[in-house]
Amino acid sequence: MILGIDISHYQKTVDWRRVIEDKIEFAFCKASQGTSFVDPMFEQHMYGAETVGILTGSYHFLTSEDGVLQAEHYYKTVEKARALYGIKHLLSPVADIEENPADNSLPTPDIVKDFTNRLTELWKEPIIYTRRALLDKVIHQENWGKYKLWLADYSGMFKEPENWPVVLWQYGQEWVNGIGKDVDRDIFFGNLSEFAQKLDINVYNMHKEKLVYNSTLIDNIVAKLDYLLRTYDTSGEIKPVYGRVTAKTLNVRTEPTTNAHVIRKLPEGSLVKIFDVLGKWYRIGENEWVYSDYIERVAL
Repeated sequence: MILGIDISHYQKTVDWRRVIEDKIEFAFCKASQGTSFVDPMFEQHMYGAETVGILTGSYHFLTSEDGVLQAEHYYKTVEKARALYGIKHLLSPVADIEENPADNSLPTPDIVKDFTNRLTELWKEPIIYTRRALLDKVIHQENWGKYKLWLADYSGMFKEPENWPVVLWQYGQEWVNGIGKDVDRDIFFGNLSEFAQKLDINVYNMHKEKLVYNSTLIDNIVAKLDYLLRTYDTSGEIKPVYGRVTAKTLNVRTEPTTNAHVIRKLPEGSLVKIFDVLGKWYRIGENEWVYSDYIERVAL
């Protein structure tokens, strides 16, 4: 079986290096809603997950607005993330169909049909995410079983609707390392090859992403060893490691990625203490990271 999660802006802080401790292999991140809303954490969630080798996809929260316009908005949101941040998005797109908490409304079957048809034209046919009780309310009878189904079912029974095989199950909310409590948990019953086939993933690209992550992991290990060797002197005593800023200004970020939030800027010549290293990044404080290319190590 393959384990995954789905998240949105409600999960504001995610340490993806800890998420993989829970054997998470895929993540769906909320991209958009209606005809104009973009999840403010979408790009950051996708980028963070992909940097640790998690296979990513996204979902659009479908509302009672025009289905064609919603599909176009969703597609543009994902394409912008691809262009600006190099997001891979290997998994199929998803139509998230549930009651709108703002007014308890549901998209009509015609809206769902218009959305799926337009998104198929622009990109590919989406997976339908919903609850069993809503299926006959949001899907035309003639389309029953047509789409790949991601079913939210917290009963633990994993019973498929009649004549409609389930691709993914959302089986509950649990604690996830690196995120916290009440995270939506998902499961695919099968191996990685079957997962790729069912979710329409290019197997070559999937394994390439795993290899890219593994090589990045090796680079991080080498950088960590180099840091440790410089930290200990010949007597075995720990010695502090310092660096001086060589750029005009250097951004200090909350995470070791250029997509992370900038919390302050360091002027040229600033002296910093290096507490840890991750690849090309130095940690200079609690949740404070700087890019190592603009730090010259100094001996004090």
